[in-house]
Amino acid sequence: MAGRNSRVAVVLTAVAVVLAPNTHADLSPQPGDGDPFFLSYMTSVFQPPTTESGARAIIPLAHQVCDARASGQSDLQAAHMEMTGGGVDKLGTAFGSVMGQENAALNIVEAATLAYCPTYNNGNW
Repeated sequence: MAGRNSRVAVVLTAVAVVLAPNTHADLSPQPGDGDPFFLSYMTSVFQPPTTESGARAIIPLAHQVCDARASGQSDLQAAHMEMTGGGVDKLGTAFGSVMGQENAALNIVEAATLAYCPTYNNGNW
């Protein structure tokens, strides 16, 4: 009987080890998760990274990206909306040039699209 209990313990340990990484992965924000994904993207993937308060400040504009996309606007048109709406400025990060600001606006659009309306995602996420 002790041999059988040992085998059961080994199997249960193996299952726990296999499932542990998957459980952790499920806790990471995924596209479509809304604010958690947007904040994670903006503070870790976005270059240069912004602060969480900077990312939170543009959430209302990020929601407007989905409205723009739903009305047929392109990524570039949505990025222009981010720039004129002050989204890039609210990040609190210096981008150095107009091209840097345009790139930042496109990154905001990408993050917003993935977070709030992934059906409009044109990227390779």
